[in-house]
Amino acid sequence: MPDYRFRDGRYYTAAGRVVPERVLARGLDAVIASGKARLRDLSRQFAGGQLDVLAWRTAARAELRTVYGAAALLAVGGQEGMDASARGWLGGQLRQQYTYLDQFALQVSTGQRDPAAPQTASRLDQYAQGAWATYQAGRQRGAELRGATRERNVLDTAAVHCGDCETETGKGWVPIGTLTPPGGRACRSNCRCHLEFDVVPAATLAG
Repeated sequence: MPDYRFRDGRYYTAAGRVVPERVLARGLDAVIASGKARLRDLSRQFAGGQLDVLAWRTAARAELRTVYGAAALLAVGGQEGMDASARGWLGGQLRQQYTYLDQFALQVSTGQRDPAAPQTASRLDQYAQGAWATYQAGRQRGAELRGATRERNVLDTAAVHCGDCETETGKGWVPIGTLTPPGGRACRSNCRCHLEFDVVPAATLAG
């Protein structure tokens, strides 16, 4: 990441300008895309007999740790923000994904799903794409810790939105925690919305 500074829940350039969310999103998108490619490659190896189901699951878990870890770091402002509480929160996010992955691995190992099928690749893409929802959840968690009281949904201008996202956006500013979070809507892991929060200056918290 460029030489950004993180404060008040936002990133700033060296000149003191707020880094737009779309710029941060591009960086996370690159990590997610890499994760998708790696998960697909692992599935090809599994389908080709180069990996057994246990090795496939172990490698897939490691890839999810990388992708979700990057999302969490972006949300908390880097390693300095990754304290014990944040690590515990990230662990909970990963355990949920591991549960989904383990169920999927069981379906593959029992022949209910074909590791070489296009649907398998699509399913794995969803696991990686879910890191976007984790990023938004991490931002919301940080906002609450800073004392923010309101949130609103912002549509990504380049995305196709589901009705749930449009409904949440139409609510405007609401008490924090009120909105259905990205990832929990009809578009699920394909959601590209982001949340905005009240900005609570660090000086206010220190006072």
